[in-house]
Amino acid sequence: YRDAGARVPAEREPAGRFVVSLAPEDAGKKIDVVAVDTHTGRMAAQPLVVPHIARVAFADTAGHWAEEFIQTLGAQGILQGYPDGSFRPAKPVTRAEFVVVTVRALGWRVQPGAEPVFRDASAIPPWARPYIAAAQENGLINGDGETFRPQAFVTRAEATSLLVRLMDRLAAGLPPPAELTCRDRSAIPAWAREDVARAYGAGLVRGLPDGRFAPASPLTRAEAAALVYRVINR
Repeated sequence: YRDAGARVPAEREPAGRFVVSLAPEDAGKKIDVVAVDTHTGRMAAQPLVVPHIARVAFADTAGHWAEEFIQTLGAQGILQGYPDGSFRPAKPVTRAEFVVVTVRALGWRVQPGAEPVFRDASAIPPWARPYIAAAQENGLINGDGETFRPQAFVTRAEATSLLVRLMDRLAAGLPPPAELTCRDRSAIPAWAREDVARAYGAGLVRGLPDGRFAPASPLTRAEAAALVYRVINR
């Protein structure tokens, strides 16, 4: 493809990039990848056999309720474990980590060395900066003149609201808000209440075993895996 308004000689044309969500049972199937040159109207097709993706075996996720989500996203390189082979599903997710996982899941282009524009940009880990810059460029997060607080834990309400608003921008077609039956629904902040209700209606989020939504609780790595998996497979 070409960026809108770009005038690049054909021999210097940048390669296009797209993301297709496939299920493990699609492995071995044959599909045709079709490209259209928007300038000439010509089409080209390339046959492709869906590869088999090796399952990722983390040392501490066997039998966990989010095991399928974690393994699938791990095999795609969206989630990563720790050097000791663990995933640590109960560990809270920082704001920087959540944005990195979301950008990976969406397949957005990440420019090495890119720097986000925040007042506390120096506090963002170097490995996360290009991803956060990509999120800022694509409007996932705000920036200029504000703080990002990269090491703060992202709450269940914040993560849900962020991804619901993202799906609206991507025209993902979420259903109307569902009635919230969680017993702490009055604790959900007003700015997030409709987003949480829509996420419930779409099956993107679930309540906790005790019947609460716990909007102010930190999102765990397992919960992040489940939420991101459901969003990209919607």
